[in-house]
Amino acid sequence: MEAVKAIALSVILAISGWFNDGLKDLEAKKYDEAIAGFTKVYEKDVPGNAFRELALFFRGQAYFEKGDKEKACADMLALIRMQPAKELAQEGKALYLKWGGAPEKLLPAVSPKAVWANFLEAARKGDQKLVLKMSSGMFRELIRKEAGNDPEQLKALPEELTFVPVEEKIGEKEEEGKAELLFQVPDTEVKFKMFLVQDVKSNVWLIDSLDERVVDGEIDISVKGASQSNLARLKLIGQALKIYAADYSDLFPATLDVLKEGGYLENENAVFWKNPEDNEQVPFVYCPGLKQTDDVDKIIVASPLAVDGWRDVLFVDEHAEKMDEDKFKEAVAKQGWKFKGLVKKEDISEEKQNELRDTVRKLADTDSNVRIAAKKKLLEMGLDAFPILNEFINDPDPEIRIEVKNILKGKQPNE
Repeated sequence: MEAVKAIALSVILAISGWFNDGLKDLEAKKYDEAIAGFTKVYEKDVPGNAFRELALFFRGQAYFEKGDKEKACADMLALIRMQPAKELAQEGKALYLKWGGAPEKLLPAVSPKAVWANFLEAARKGDQKLVLKMSSGMFRELIRKEAGNDPEQLKALPEELTFVPVEEKIGEKEEEGKAELLFQVPDTEVKFKMFLVQDVKSNVWLIDSLDERVVDGEIDISVKGASQSNLARLKLIGQALKIYAADYSDLFPATLDVLKEGGYLENENAVFWKNPEDNEQVPFVYCPGLKQTDDVDKIIVASPLAVDGWRDVLFVDEHAEKMDEDKFKEAVAKQGWKFKGLVKKEDISEEKQNELRDTVRKLADTDSNVRIAAKKKLLEMGLDAFPILNEFINDPDPEIRIEVKNILKGKQPNE
């Protein structure tokens, strides 16, 4: 083992020597010698060679000083594809453009619209491997959940995904490496967005997620189509409650499960609210003890979470709507309905709020014990932690985002 370590060390020392010689030759304007030295470093693709990216960076400069802009730009493009540290990538891109490199080569050759068409074609063939290769993030998880390992389910997907891309947008500056597709739902005015991310190494667009916030109208974007929106589900619950009340002297059931068990709900999935941010389905919250003759302003069913400040609600008189979160909290407080998530932030001291935020950030700690302890503490706090947890449901850190949503659903640390 010691002999192997000694050999590895000698190789790294040799690479370091070639790199330093290349820098000296570049400074001395010995461009051919510098190119030869940096080439030796770059071609030595062995573990521990931390100089490969820098070798490309400086070899490109040597080519440029020698007058070979084509090879100089090729080196910078190759460097970018290696996904180096952010600062080095930015420097490489700046030089590439400064030297006249084609900007379009920095973007995938296949457009977002074409990626969507290729995705549907791969799905029609039941090619799960390719479909997953073209996907990323939440969209990949959605495909796994809906199609699993069943090629036949995958083949049926395109028949249900009948959305038409009408516009594409490539991000710039802060949005660089991102793209959007705007879709039109056939025979409706409903529009929604799909987000793609650039895999820099392979230089392709990957389908990353769907945006369920509608541009015009109301839709629940899923592989089951637009007919099962959250409001549509609430309306189905409202109809079922009305039928139940007619059978039981105007009384509503103790739980929504009674509607399922008694056959009042034709679609049992109607009792689930679909989170527009991750497509996960969780039960609607239900207010027991009401009857059909109660005040029509009373809310009987609601989504467990607010999205962008709005909550899906169903009233006693069967009508469903999106309700401003502040007005929702006032309404449920007035009718004496209490459930998790309704504690007001202003009821928590500033000191306690900051303590909670620090605890939430520990959910992404590198130490698993710290993460578990943080989650346990937040779960033990129960309702009092919810206002602060809601601040993090769209956190850029995926680990925090996922764990916060799990805590809001009451999942334990070992689940």
